[in-house]
Amino acid sequence: MFATKANGNYGMRIWGANGQLVYDSGATPVTVTRASNSWSYVSYGQQGPIGTATYYKCNIASGPLLEDEYFMINPFSRTMLAPNNVTSMNAGIRWVYASNELSLYAIGSRANWYDIGAPGAVFARLPGS
Repeated sequence: MFATKANGNYGMRIWGANGQLVYDSGATPVTVTRASNSWSYVSYGQQGPIGTATYYKCNIASGPLLEDEYFMINPFSRTMLAPNNVTSMNAGIRWVYASNELSLYAIGSRANWYDIGAPGAVFARLPGS
């Protein structure tokens, strides 16, 4: 857990049992450090019994992932809908430290999916870090 800093003159504040400020609605929740929605198609192939996988990468190499920097997983936690189709595919995503890029695998039972749209890859740091 982290303690927020009181910034607002009004709003909601929650205090812990020891008297420390735990939440302040006037505090900045996160500071966005980098973002991209530029994905490049890499390859496609069978992935054993789980189906097929289409592989993409997103190079946001503005430097290595910092120790206190976090990847916002929300856009990738849901299934990805195929364009003009009722089919969806699960997404698996990872940060590749060696090349400072994201790898995305769209996994399912449909044919090669060249265009996944532009899901936003967002990185952020907590305030004060």
